[in-house]
Amino acid sequence: MYLINVYKNTGLSKEKNNPYSLPRCTVLQEFEDVNRERFQSTGIGFIPVELAVSESFFDTLFKFYRDNGGADKPVFVALKTKMNSEGKNLVVSFSVSPAQSNVDQSENPSPVFGGKKSA
Repeated sequence: MYLINVYKNTGLSKEKNNPYSLPRCTVLQEFEDVNRERFQSTGIGFIPVELAVSESFFDTLFKFYRDNGGADKPVFVALKTKMNSEGKNLVVSFSVSPAQSNVDQSENPSPVFGGKKSA
């Protein structure tokens, strides 16, 4: 899947004024048709999916994304999630496919991302 951003929202809660941190990332997932009795959805392409990131893993993912051109283009990764004690899935690690990560897209840009050549 393509990682398209890594970010963290921080602030103070409205009710108790407690500090909070919400590390997140967004990936593009292939669109899948849904055909249920009461709901149908048909399409083609990709949809953005926001995922929570483990606080302890955020800096690693952020640095990887930044160092691998994330500011200019999506980065292909396989993300691993784990359920925390609150029952939420968190991104805890990733792997990179050598076949995907070593492809030079400057000569054969992906039409999915506008086909722009990197400078």
